This record gives sequence, structure tokens and C-alpha cells, in this order.
Amino acid sequence: MAFLSIEFGVFVLLVAGASFFVEKICDAENFAGRVLLFVASLVFYVCADIRFLPFIVYVSLVSYASGFFLDSASRKPVLFLFVLLEIIPLLFFKYAPFLSGILLKKSISVFFPLGISFFTFQALSYTIDVFMGKVEREKSLVTVALFVGFFPFVTSGPIQKAHNLIPELKKKRAFSYGNMTCGLKLFAFGAAKKLLVANALALYVDSVYASIAQSHGCALFLASILYSFQIYFDFSGYSDMAIGIARFFSFDVERNFDHPYLSQSIGEFWRRWHISLSSWLRDYVYFPLGGSRGSKLRCCLNLLVVFLVSGIWHGAHLNFVFWGLLHGVFQCAERLLKPVREKIGAPSWVHVLVTFVLVSFAWIFFRIERFDDAFFLVRKICAVPQEILQLVSAESVWAAKDLFKEFFGIDSAAVGFLAGFSKMVLFLGLFVAVDVATKDRDGLEIVGTKPLLVRWGLYALLLWTLCYLMLFRGGDALSANFIYNNF
Repeated sequence: MAFLSIEFGVFVLLVAGASFFVEKICDAENFAGRVLLFVASLVFYVCADIRFLPFIVYVSLVSYASGFFLDSASRKPVLFLFVLLEIIPLLFFKYAPFLSGILLKKSISVFFPLGISFFTFQALSYTIDVFMGKVEREKSLVTVALFVGFFPFVTSGPIQKAHNLIPELKKKRAFSYGNMTCGLKLFAFGAAKKLLVANALALYVDSVYASIAQSHGCALFLASILYSFQIYFDFSGYSDMAIGIARFFSFDVERNFDHPYLSQSIGEFWRRWHISLSSWLRDYVYFPLGGSRGSKLRCCLNLLVVFLVSGIWHGAHLNFVFWGLLHGVFQCAERLLKPVREKIGAPSWVHVLVTFVLVSFAWIFFRIERFDDAFFLVRKICAVPQEILQLVSAESVWAAKDLFKEFFGIDSAAVGFLAGFSKMVLFLGLFVAVDVATKDRDGLEIVGTKPLLVRWGLYALLLWTLCYLMLFRGGDALSANFIYNNF
């Protein structure tokens, strides 16, 4: 049951109506409301594939059991045992094909349970929070299972921490017009990010990356830059939709992205990008390792371990490991060179540009599965100055136009020159402008200050666009899956 489907819209409305009715008549502890949301989450997950169900049930049961043992014993070997039991399914499904290819010289094929990385991290959060005393052992299995597999977050996050979400689950929530409309607006804006920007960028990026050997350096350079925006609008769009659904049900969930491409350092980037994962790794990996305490060398080692874990979490391929280590190296270099950066005193826009270039360079290794292909792509990008020189030295405008279309690969059937490429640039520019304008203020607050006619005009335009894409161009508009569904 995809977020961007009529079936999901009907599902949410039915669950919301039933939920608010049940919570209105249930007791203060809201157990009946939790049972309803738990059943709804199971239905949502089973609709994806009933084969996935045993794994989320297993992880939920192990997490629930860990509360009893850690609450009474609170010993590190017990914690280690339950952490291992919780991550065994994740390790198997993510790394069995990779390890079998190395050990057996034949890669085994296994199906990948939807959202296993995300609900496993949710489960680990509960177990570790109980061990650390941040949350009390939960007596209700339904509450733990709902925390692990709450349907807005189960497939691709944002990852929630037990000490934040479990108290929210126990609250008795009444119908709130403000929360419902705010949730719908967040959902609609997230859908617009996905349908209008990410999917349009995917057409160009995928067409170029599918033929690296035949593509010119300019096309690969442009595709690599655009992929940075594609993954941002794709994943932040999903996060906005998930948070919007939670807000629709009157859950208060923090944002998962906060203008990451306006960061002035890699460290700031990771405080703004996929905030739920970054804060999870900080609280449960970086701080236990010692954090910033100790020598600079020890701090750098801790950072490398954290980003190695981040890379391995995304997948078993070497490209993910290298991508993670690359960000670790960037952060170590920033910390060691901080006095030099402060002495130079470059303008803030220079720091933003450098950070974006470094992040975009790292995304190349994230996007391409074959490690050798990534370095081949980088070598071809190095030919960009030579191609630009050919472009500006063209004998005529028509020759320059032909070279431009050839070098940037925008004459393909997948994109088209005037229609597809121009539309992609238009929507990208529009949403980038919105992102810059909302850096210091919430976008919904800005729209809320506008006159009634302007405000509802914007809402109507957004709604009409989404309805048009989903109802009349459903196959084309919804064809691209969310990138982080693969993790």
C-alpha cells in the first residue's frame, strides 16, 4: 500500500475516524486506541507482502522480552545478547547475498523485508533506552510492537527513539482540526517534492547513469549534481509525508531534514540531513565510544567508526562503506583544519559551496553499485574542462547547440530537450527557491501569514497539481519508487 495511492488515502481516513472515535470513549491510558493503531499497522505491513510479517513480529517480541531482562539485570552481556538477537534478521537479509558470493562463490537470492533497517533501529532504541534508564520497561506488548512498526514510519522512517515516541503513543488524543490540516499540508508538500522534482530528476539521472561508458563528462557531472537534489527531494519528501500522517493523528514528530544543502560544513550537514539517523548514531554509537572527549586522534577514530557503521547500515557493498568512510574523513579533516578555516575567514557562501561539492562527490559512490564504475565516472568528469572548451570554441551557434545536447546527454528519448529537461529545471529551481526562503522560518508559518485569497490559492494549485499527476498521469508520475525503500 504505497503512500501515493488512493488506497492509502482511504486507509488513513478510515483509521483516523476509528481512532478518534475509540480514543474518545476509552480510558485515560488509551489502550484501546493503541490496539487499533497496532492492528492498522499490521494491515498496512501485510498489504506490502505477508511474507514480511514474521520478521517484524520477531523483532517486536525480542524487544519486548529485552525489557524484562534488562529491567531486572541491566548487565552489558544481556544487552549485547538482545541487541544481537534484534539485528540477526537485518544482518542476514542485507549481507547473506554478499557473504555467500565471497564464501560460496555464488550469491544466494533472498527477498528483502520492507523497512527492516528502520524497524530494527526502532527496536534497538527501545532495548538500549531501557538499559540506560531513559524509558521504563513497557508492560504492554502492543505498545512495544506499535512503537517498532507504527505504519507511518515502518518503511523508511524517520527513526523514532523510545523515550520520545512511546509517551506519545500513550497519550489520549482528541480530534484536532489544526493538526489534521497541518498534517495534510505537510503530506501534500512532501508528495510535491517527490512527484514534481525527484521523479523528474530521476529520468535524467537514471538515463545518464545507465550508460556511463557512453556518456560524456559534462552529462555525468550534471547527473551527479542533480542526484544530490534527487535523493534530497525524494527522501525529505517521504519524511514530510510520514510526519504529516503522524501529525494527522495528532502525534508530534520532529522534522527529519533541515535545509542540509545550506550547511557550511560536513558536520553541520549531518546535523541537518536525515536527522533521525544522525542523532541515533550520535546517541547510541558516538557517545558510547567517548564522543569528543579525549584527544583529537581519539575523536577522529570515533567519527570514522560512526560513519563506517552508517555506511554498513546502508548496505554490504563496498561503495556504501567507502561513502561512509569518506564522510568520516571529511569530518576529521574539518576538525583538524578548523584553525586554518577560521584564519582564512572565507564568506559563508564559499563554505556552503565547498560543502555541497564534497557531499555531491560522496553521493557518486552511494549511487553507483560497482566500485570500479564510480572511479571510472570520476575520471570522465575530469574531462569536463576540455569539453567546455570545445563547446565555447564551436564554429557556430548551431554547432554549439549540437555539442551542448551531445555533451549533456539531453537528446535522449527518456528526457527530451524542450519538454522534459526544461520542466525538470523549472521545478527544481522553484523548490530550491522555496528551500532557501524557508531556512530560518517554517514554510507553513510563512504561507499562513499570507492573505486568505493568496493562501488558499496556493493550496488549491498544489492540490490540483497532485490530483492531476495521481489521477490522470498515475503510471508516469508514480513510477519511481522512493530511494530509501531499498534500505
